[in-house]
Amino acid sequence: MVSIFFENGALGTVDTCFCIPDNSSKNILELYGSGGSIIANGTIGQGAAGEMIAYLDSDSSAYNAGQERNAGDGLIINPVPKNTYLAEIEEFGNAILENRQPSNSFSLGLRSQQVLEACYRSAKTGKVEMI
Repeated sequence: MVSIFFENGALGTVDTCFCIPDNSSKNILELYGSGGSIIANGTIGQGAAGEMIAYLDSDSSAYNAGQERNAGDGLIINPVPKNTYLAEIEEFGNAILENRQPSNSFSLGLRSQQVLEACYRSAKTGKVEMI
């Protein structure tokens, strides 16, 4: 689990685990923000499956203490199902064939590794890492 503090004051939390047996994993990605949330169920992995629902808050100033929700309040997002692993390989191959830079650049990959390394350092030292 990682807490991320952004320059604009926003707080992000990443909670992930890759050591759960397949039959036990819920395979859910949850994104929450001040304007709503997106819940992706069954979209992570090598299969071309799953569903995404957005719950958008048109009036963020109101607070419903009863936490009442209607099941049909979400906006169903229907992206074209893809095997993300295969799509990554195809994008890299097409970039070579088309003599262009791949959309997943070296700098993006390096930045991801820097963030992960900072997470490991923070876990080891117990100190906040600034990157």
